[in-house]
Amino acid sequence: MEEKKKSPHKYVTLLVMFDAVSDPRSFRLKVSTLRVMLGTLAVVGLVLAGSLIYYFSFAYKVFYYDELERKYEKLAEDNTRIKQIEREYRKVKQENEKIRIVFGLLKNMPRDTTYEGRSTYENFTAPSEMGYYPGKDLNDPMHEKMAEDISSDVGRIGIDYLSYARVVPTLMPVNSRFIARGYQDNRYNDPSATRIHRGVDIVAEEGAPVKAASEGRVIVSEWFTDYGNTIVLYHGFGFFSVYKHLQFRLKETDDAVKTGEVIGTVGKTGRLATGIHLHFEIWRDGVPRDPATFIPQIRDALVITVKADSLAKKSS
Repeated sequence: MEEKKKSPHKYVTLLVMFDAVSDPRSFRLKVSTLRVMLGTLAVVGLVLAGSLIYYFSFAYKVFYYDELERKYEKLAEDNTRIKQIEREYRKVKQENEKIRIVFGLLKNMPRDTTYEGRSTYENFTAPSEMGYYPGKDLNDPMHEKMAEDISSDVGRIGIDYLSYARVVPTLMPVNSRFIARGYQDNRYNDPSATRIHRGVDIVAEEGAPVKAASEGRVIVSEWFTDYGNTIVLYHGFGFFSVYKHLQFRLKETDDAVKTGEVIGTVGKTGRLATGIHLHFEIWRDGVPRDPATFIPQIRDALVITVKADSLAKKSS
């Protein structure tokens, strides 16, 4: 038998040069040793690569978790703000409903009906049908609380009488000498009376300017089915003035107005308007007051009984 030839590649020589002037150094390694070294390096490389992948994956998860936590905290803050806004909205809505209830602007308030076979400007239905009449309102604790909430500044000590006089509504809102219907309130004589009228119907030409009876702020500027274009002003010290059946509203809610500033025009809007006129009301401490006691022109106006449209052009 022939003897096997030995492999010529049993050893591997490596030359290493540290710099250009030094003599190279040689290392002689067995092929098997080199294979072990290369295998070890490969394993170490794989372990290192796996470790790096795991590290970066873990770092990303930590970053992502921190980001989620920040987003959660922001959402929690936003949720808190939303709840606060909802509470404020409900509070404003409740206050707005109080004002609307006081001035009869809600749908479930008494509605105008016929008077002697004809539709009047602002006749209310029988209060007994709804368990409601002005005298009862005055004795109702809820009504009293409502009045206190709306005009809490009235009873404060040290009233500034100059400011008080400035906000009392004393200006005639429309240039007119005719009243279609005056103020009627039978709460002292007959609590069950159906013929109550909490304002005055001032006859004027359609489109005539309607002026603020005193300085104040617009708290209602809306359209209502029964009353049409309606504006309510709060003057301070518990005084409110109401303007209904306007042709146009020239002021928006929260606008500040000066005495005599034009806020709208005379019209015939709303289901209950049977003639061109301005229905004008004055309220104090949540209770309707006769405008004639504050405005001499209303007290001295001519009360007419014919249809308002026929006198509208004569009023200016």
